[in-house]
Amino acid sequence: MVDANVITRTVGVSAVYENTRTGTIARLPQRIAVLAQGEHSKTYETDPVRVTSPSDVISTLGQRSPAYLMLRELFNVIDADSVGAAEVTVYPLEEDDSGAPAVGGIVPSGTASRSAVFQVVVNGIKSEKFTVAAGSVVAATVILAMITAINAVVYMPVIASNGTTTCTITSSWYGESANGLHLSVIGDTDAGVVFTITQPTSGAANPDVSAALNLFGTRHETLVLNQMEYDDTDTLDALQTAGEVRWGELVK
Repeated sequence: MVDANVITRTVGVSAVYENTRTGTIARLPQRIAVLAQGEHSKTYETDPVRVTSPSDVISTLGQRSPAYLMLRELFNVIDADSVGAAEVTVYPLEEDDSGAPAVGGIVPSGTASRSAVFQVVVNGIKSEKFTVAAGSVVAATVILAMITAINAVVYMPVIASNGTTTCTITSSWYGESANGLHLSVIGDTDAGVVFTITQPTSGAANPDVSAALNLFGTRHETLVLNQMEYDDTDTLDALQTAGEVRWGELVK
């Protein structure tokens, strides 16, 4: 980086330091940038979208999308007045051409000692309740009940389908980040019903965030949230590269 004094001597002007961090300028608005994908089933533009609630992205990116789920957490966890004072902008990420979903499954078995009620939980999000009748478990019947219970929750980050002998669980977006999904079953776990769970894997190719970062332009974003796993070095490198060029006396 070229020192400010060298710049002033070269262009023939003088520079005097003045503390402008007083008054209202010291309270520049906070801006939150959310870098996230839409559902795989959605076709959407990648233009930045200013949002004031999670519902602002439902029609374009979908309720099962990382973008919607991140906004749901952001607006629920942070005090409403604090978020209201901050500008939140979603920068939709385009799915990688070689992307793949994370896929797992749940296989019911055993003998229920009584009528038992369960819920499937995906990363803290609970499905509707479903019932397993007393007696030897009929896998096909329970699988259909699980599918209905899971898909009934419109912001569930997965889609359940019938794998004949298993309830197949597929992430609603493509990318390595989908491997972070975690399945569990809660309820009457002492009733003799067994759920054998295969955690979602094989998600591949996270989206490139570079195009979204380029859309920042001269706009100042004070906090950047991205959907990728914490050790995605490609994303981290892109964020660092983009951040470094925004430092300097002549960069706002």
